[in-house]
Amino acid sequence: MAAMIDHTTLGAFLSIALALFLPLIVVVYYVLRLRLRRNTLMAKIFELHLEPDYIRVFHFKEWEKIADRSKDNIRSQFSSLFNTKFQGDNSFRHFMLPLAAIAITMAAFASIFYDILIMNATYAFVEGKVLFYAVVGAMLYVYPLYITAYASFSLNPPAMLDLVGRFWLSTVIGLITASVVTPSLQSAAALLGGLLPLAGMEFIRKKVFDDKPDADGERLSAMLELLHGDRNLLTQLEYIGVRSVLELAYENPLRLFVETDLNLVVCIDLVDQANLRLYVPDKKIRTNLNRHGIRTAIDIMTQLYEELPIRGSKQGKKEWRFLEPDEPLPNHLVAPLTSMAGILELEKVEALRNIMQMMIDNPQLKYVFELWGMLGEHVDHSTVH
Repeated sequence: MAAMIDHTTLGAFLSIALALFLPLIVVVYYVLRLRLRRNTLMAKIFELHLEPDYIRVFHFKEWEKIADRSKDNIRSQFSSLFNTKFQGDNSFRHFMLPLAAIAITMAAFASIFYDILIMNATYAFVEGKVLFYAVVGAMLYVYPLYITAYASFSLNPPAMLDLVGRFWLSTVIGLITASVVTPSLQSAAALLGGLLPLAGMEFIRKKVFDDKPDADGERLSAMLELLHGDRNLLTQLEYIGVRSVLELAYENPLRLFVETDLNLVVCIDLVDQANLRLYVPDKKIRTNLNRHGIRTAIDIMTQLYEELPIRGSKQGKKEWRFLEPDEPLPNHLVAPLTSMAGILELEKVEALRNIMQMMIDNPQLKYVFELWGMLGEHVDHSTVH
């Protein structure tokens, strides 16, 4: 009798812990981490003097009213607008549905977990505790994703709903994976199918369906290559509507900074690299450019940016600017641009200059170039002081 009580008590304790753990993570995130995220974002925007850019990107109508005001006035307006938007985007009512979905899901799985632990299971697929192992595998798969989202300030309502869906999907994949193997391997297959749902889906597809190519694979492959295989970052970008290299190339780096856990330098660099892929789609050519220190579109653009004579000035004064299309190429640029044209498989330097001029005239690249310059100025300023 004592053994039965101990077994039942242990099952109840583990089931309650399973039911409460993920909902508690969400509550702690809302109470503690959101405030820290807001303060961190505001501090970084203040540090880099990005208040005007933020208002222009997220509150353009307000920007039209205050564009000509003093810096102190703009900063005060920024604080008010930022706090209002942040509190609205992260209102508790937005967390209610995801939190309810998580609580109901975990309660359902906890009841199944408890029923199986006390040897009183009446569910299908329970022989050999297949469902138990599928749930355990799904939990082990989803738990690190919750912790990663919590730590990176990205446990927002869309992320929570996505993770609830992954929990259900992983469990189902664990059960299906178990159903296509021999009975002696079902428990192990259920655990691995729940723990590694992507591998489980691939295994099931090969077992049940013809081996057809994934129509979406090329887009995902290009994004993952650009993101150096960071699937968590890919998920964050997809949440805010950035699903391809093309969309990333025309995204505003400041919006990426505010709505993901990346720092601003990385956001600018990603947009810059995405633009290079639009102009240089060939991977082999990009690799050769990388060997010569060229990683981004701005790296190509700025080959024509240096201290040049002011046009029309008779005193020989100089300024930092781009070389105009009708100006002859300075002698010291002939050799490097000829080499770059060869890497890009262009016959003449003139063809390269035409591409570079297209980049210089591209409004998105102009904006990215200005952001890089602004960051450089702030770094220099902080170093001097």
